[in-house]
Amino acid sequence: MQVLSTPHSTFVTRALPFIVVAGACGWTYWPRRSEGAESLVIVLIVFVIANLIMYRLLRKGLWLKADIVEDRGDRLKITRWKTTIEVPLHQVQEIMRVPTLRGMEVILILKTPCALGSEIAFYPPHKRSTPEIEHVLDGLSRRVNSQESNHGA
Repeated sequence: MQVLSTPHSTFVTRALPFIVVAGACGWTYWPRRSEGAESLVIVLIVFVIANLIMYRLLRKGLWLKADIVEDRGDRLKITRWKTTIEVPLHQVQEIMRVPTLRGMEVILILKTPCALGSEIAFYPPHKRSTPEIEHVLDGLSRRVNSQESNHGA
């Protein structure tokens, strides 16, 4: 078994963004607390709107990423939040690598949708911390392509 994804905590991805918004709103309100209830109402409105925006952004971005992707030979074990699935390699149509600001994002495109959708994205470890990750992902791509050619024949 080889872990292909970068470990990141649930706290960082689920709670910290909202704690930061709460802290920023509190920091903004604290100097104006003597101005009365009007400043508190304004800060609370900003707090609610900022959290709604944060929720929408995270729901369409970071929360769609798989938390853990493990290579188990003939299948991939994928966990996102509280959902864990196993995807046989012959169900993977393509593996795409997309450069991002933080390194790389890997997208698994499935032949048939599963509980996590038809595309599953995750962040692999950075090549500085795990130099062999490029070779591991190349090997996985070769195995997926050979599975496809074996099932296509």
